[in-house]
Amino acid sequence: TRRGISRSMACSLRGILHTLGGSCRAGRGAHPPWRVSRVHDKMTMNTPVLVVDDDALSRHVLVQRLRRWGYAAVACAHAEAALARLAGMPATAALVADVDMPGTDGIALARAAHELRPELPIFLVAPTTDRELWNRAAAAGARDLLVKQAGGGEGLRDALAAALCPERTGNADLALAHSLRTPLTALKGAVDMLCSGQLGELGEPQR
Repeated sequence: TRRGISRSMACSLRGILHTLGGSCRAGRGAHPPWRVSRVHDKMTMNTPVLVVDDDALSRHVLVQRLRRWGYAAVACAHAEAALARLAGMPATAALVADVDMPGTDGIALARAAHELRPELPIFLVAPTTDRELWNRAAAAGARDLLVKQAGGGEGLRDALAAALCPERTGNADLALAHSLRTPLTALKGAVDMLCSGQLGELGEPQR
């Protein structure tokens, strides 16, 4: 039954949440461990983030979004310019790149950037995601693969906050995402559903 499926899914997600080091009670308004407070925005104020997208409008929207969150966004229209920026800007704290770009695409850029700066958090964005694309992104050194969002982009905001404040969130989530071959944001989104109560309230034995 649908209720049975939801209960099974919820139990599985609770196991994942336990592995990540947090807990929540569905429908009780609790938050999973990666929900970094917006106070963290002050900690990342003016942190340089490199944006790479060949589409001018998409690039502009993302840059404005990052600046609104307090980051010092720097934009590049292609991978070659981005790699030159990375080499000349050691203070760059993160890279956000579109997967679909002519010439050197986002996957190849992530691989080159990871070789240049192994510690750099790299986020790739695409219109849609699937397991095959995530495997390629992870193999190239990307921290996460996100769907391009027309709204507020809260997924990217939380992902950046978690990557740039590891002492608050840890890296167990990233290790688990790679082991499950599931994009980190998608995994956390599923657990968010559990914490919001969308999968229904579970009895005490499942909690």
